[in-house]
Amino acid sequence: MPAPTKPSPASKLLRLLNWWLNGVCWSACSAVLFICLESNNAFDVLKAQINPIHAIYA
Repeated sequence: MPAPTKPSPASKLLRLLNWWLNGVCWSACSAVLFICLESNNAFDVLKAQINPIHAIYA
């Protein structure tokens, strides 16, 4: 059986970078999702104002 290889500093750094990027990506995705959900209320208000106009010209 081959001896277990010690992880190289480079692979440790890569793992840390990967973990950090994952965190940043998740934070960004969560922020975008949150903003989308929050602005969805504003979108509904906008739609409610546009709908009567569409109803007139439909």
